[in-house]
Formats: sequence, structure tokens, C-alpha cells
Amino acid sequence: MKTKLPFLATTALREFWDENSDIIMLGKWCDPFDTTYFPTMPYLWKKQASIGSAILKCSEYYDFCLDILTSELNTYHQLNNSKHYYKILFGEWLYHYVNVQYDRFMSIYLFYKTYGNFDTILLDRSQFYKPLNFIDFIHSAQKDEYNLQIYSNVIEFLFKNKHFQAKSLKLNLQHTQITKRESLKSSLLRHLSKLLSLFHTQKIIICEPYFPKRSFISIIKLLFKSRFRLIIDNMYHFNYKDINTNFIEHNPIKIKTNNRFKQYIAHTILDDIPSLYFENFQIIRNFTLNHYKYKSKIFYTAFGLYGNIEAKIYLAENYHKIKIFSHQHGGLYGWSSSLWGEEYERSISNFFLTSGWKENNQTIPIGLPFLHGFKHNFTILNQITYITTASPKYLLRFQYYPTSSYYLEQHYLLMQYFFQNLSPILLNQSFLIRTYHSNESIKMTKKLINTNNYSIQFDSTSSMLKLLEQSKLLIFDHFGTTMIESLYLNKPTIIFFDHNIFKFRTDFQEILQQLIKVKIVHTNAKDAAIHVNSIANDIGQWWNSIEVQEVRGKFTQNYAKCYPDWDTKLINLFNQII
Repeated sequence: MKTKLPFLATTALREFWDENSDIIMLGKWCDPFDTTYFPTMPYLWKKQASIGSAILKCSEYYDFCLDILTSELNTYHQLNNSKHYYKILFGEWLYHYVNVQYDRFMSIYLFYKTYGNFDTILLDRSQFYKPLNFIDFIHSAQKDEYNLQIYSNVIEFLFKNKHFQAKSLKLNLQHTQITKRESLKSSLLRHLSKLLSLFHTQKIIICEPYFPKRSFISIIKLLFKSRFRLIIDNMYHFNYKDINTNFIEHNPIKIKTNNRFKQYIAHTILDDIPSLYFENFQIIRNFTLNHYKYKSKIFYTAFGLYGNIEAKIYLAENYHKIKIFSHQHGGLYGWSSSLWGEEYERSISNFFLTSGWKENNQTIPIGLPFLHGFKHNFTILNQITYITTASPKYLLRFQYYPTSSYYLEQHYLLMQYFFQNLSPILLNQSFLIRTYHSNESIKMTKKLINTNNYSIQFDSTSSMLKLLEQSKLLIFDHFGTTMIESLYLNKPTIIFFDHNIFKFRTDFQEILQQLIKVKIVHTNAKDAAIHVNSIANDIGQWWNSIEVQEVRGKFTQNYAKCYPDWDTKLINLFNQII
């Protein structure tokens, strides 16, 4: 009698499971909240060493892909653009694409090495989906349907001589809306600034900045201080309705290598590359060249290097003629090890403006303008707010941060351990948990509250700034942007983190140890909970102590700095360059 092969479930789409077989799930993402009891393949990336190795590998594969795409796209479009041109154009997509593909490829490859031959159900190729651009890719890469497509592609490539059943599915994939409606104020600023800048030859483009809460007033002040040299344009004007969304399969790129992953990437990348970088590229490129005829000396942005294809085409076409200023827009910059977003921004910018830290002549510690809109609230408050992190259930990029299965498995235990060691008296007071807009984060938190019958308020929608201002104590189970905002506001703050996964730069180690010493930061959940219990009756006595305030000051000076005259400093910096 023929032995039935184990059945591999690759995603949570149960239409593609054979529940009459011995199912093994590829990862926790197949059943995030334990509704079944099928065995699961151990997660590959739960140690710093394996993450570090994957980061190095993906960096190598990223360079390889950039090389082959530069050649292929120049041929396809009859252009002669440099490798740097394409790095500006779609570097953020390519890096995430390589990371996603490497994770999915290695998961299938090591599943086979661990369990041997297997059966599974693939997605029919006629239903394969092609994203429009980076933003569409990121949204798709978090959906079961698109991941089923990737896993199907990998399995077909690795096991060409084996037959697997393929099924069709009513796909829940739609092109993500990537146009941003321009507000009346933004339109007014754009037209007014363009008109006033006509009197200057040395213009400065401001695109997607991260200014204080009342940005309209901030930008008006900047206009005056720059003597009307600024052009305020967020560069979202292309009409996406008429682009082509029907594509044929492309021939694989021919390469000579014995590396199986490189062979796989060369086989599939032209079918995977978002259409706005390939089939529809000339349409949006021609629009950009005709619409943005700015002759600027400086291009300044905080968010424009991520997914803003009009801005990125403008920069790719003009990077040799202008100075690109990228401004830090969040936490972890300058202190987290191997933070790819920072590395990418710095690699395509002439100057990188930071929250206070300095690494070389390219990094300029000018502070974070958006913090200027935050108000220090010294009213006596009662609420304790716990802010938890969120992470995608499918890995998007390798980083020293809880992701995918590790997040789904370990983060719940981390939260549970904290609350088990917290005084029940505190939980019955004004205690609130704030999650991010993530189904996994919300479900995980609700499960924690309901399973343990905690009388805790739950919130996933309120403004983070509002919560910061209303809380007497902020507790974070991660490092991130909201944490540095809390420390900037001088709010009593406690952070604990999983020391098995987070990794920091050498320059940050000294301040980290000081934060641990004064008990702002804790390396495990239990110690953090015990500290909360010990200070609950008089939080101010601990927080306002000389030792705590001195360390908080050192941290904010380097990683959460904001100058009251940030706008003057920014204009003066521009003046030095022009």
C-alpha cells in the first residue's frame, strides 16, 4: 500500500488544504490563533545569528538583482540609465522583494530537507497577480492570496518534475489605491509657492515633509524665512485610471550561476516587478518629465523616498544636478543595528538630517520638527497606558525586531508574562492597552484580556499623541517612534524588550546601559512589571529624580531632539548648501 505523503499548508487559505491528509503547517501564519492543532514547521528566523546571516545574504542578492534589472530595463525601455537611477526609482521595493522571496524560498527548501517529499495544492498561474508599485506590493505581501502565489511559484521552480494539483480562487487582491487627494490648503500652498518662486533661480522643493501638527502655518513661516524660494509639492498628481493591468508572462533572465536562489530570482523577477517600474514605466515617466519641470538646487523630504513614484522619477532623472536632503521620520534611526530604511535613505541622499545623533559628515543633527507640535501636559492624571507593537504575520524584511511567526508566537507570551506579574490593583484602576491598526495585534490583545478576565480598557484608534498627553505612565513592549515622543514629552516611561531579538549599534550601548540602570528600560517583562508595581503610588518620585532625568536628557539630546527654531535652522542649512 502506497504511503500518503505529508500535506504542506502554505497559507491560512483552507481551500488549499487537504484535511484528509497529515497536514504540516509551514508557519504560524497558517493559523495565527490556534484554531487547529496541526504541527507547524519551526520558524527559521528567531535568533540574532540567523537574522544576521539572512541580512547579509539579502544584501548580496539585492545587488545582484539591481545589476540584472539595470541591464534588462535599459534594454526594454531603450534607455541608458545608471544602476543608481534604478536604485532611486525602486530600491525600497527591490530590497523588500528580495527579502520576501528569500524567506519564502528558504522556508520551502528547508521544509523539504526536514520532512522529505510532500503534497500540496498550488494556485493556478492564470490567477497570478502583479502589483502596481511598492505600496501595492507591501499590501499584497501581507495577504494570504499573494503569498500562496509566491509559494506556488517557488514550489514549481524547485520541483519541476513533480506534479501538484493547482486550483483557482476568487482572489481578494485589488490594486491598492496609491493616489493621494490634495487638500485645498495643499493645493493653495503648491500654486502660491510655485508663483512666488519664479523670482528665484535657486529653488528648493519641499516634498512630503514631517512638520509639526499645524503644518500649514509651519510651511507659511518657512516660505517667508526662505524668501519664497520654496516649492511645496508632494508630487501626487498622476492619474492611474488608464494604465494597463493585463500582462503576458516574460521570459526568464539568462544568467550563469549554480546558486539556486539566483536562478529562481532570474526566472521570476520580470513577472514580479511592479508594472509602474516596467510595463507602465514610460507612461508615468513621460508624465513626470512633462509635469515637473522644476529647476531646483535642493530636494527636501521626510517620506518621499518611500513609494512616491513621481518624486522618485524626478530624483532619478535629476540626482546629478540637485542635492537630496532626507529627514529622519521615526524611531530606531541611529541606534538599531542593520536598519535598512535608514541605510537606503542615506544611500540615495546627499545629506541625512537626524534626531540629534551624528555618524559622519553626511548626517546632520538638526532634530525632529514634528515634535515641536507636542504639548507638555503637567496636569495630574490617572491613566496608565500600555502601548504594544504590531508586526506583519508574513515577513517583509529581515531585521532585529519580532516578525512573522516569532511575533505571533512569542509576543503574546511576552505580554502575558508582564500582566501576570503586574499588581491586580493596578489592573482594576484606569489601565488601557493601545494596539496598532493590525488584525494580529488587535486579536492578540483581545485574547489576552478575555482569557484572563482583565478589566482593562482596549483602544486601537485613538490618537497616539492624545494618549501620550492623557497618561501618567507609558509602558512600551518595544522600541519605536511613540517611545521617543514619550521621552521627549518627559512622560514617565517604561520600556521592556525581548533581548534575544533586538540588536543595537555599539555607539548606543552606553546610553542603553544607563537607561537600564535607572529602570526606564528593562530586558524582560517580569522586571518591568515589578518596577511598575514599586513606583505606582508615587511615579513622580522615581521619574523626577536627578538620575532618571539626567539619563532621559542624554537620550533625548541624541535621539529625540527638537529645536524651537527648527525652521530657521533648516533654512540656514539650505543657505549653506546653495
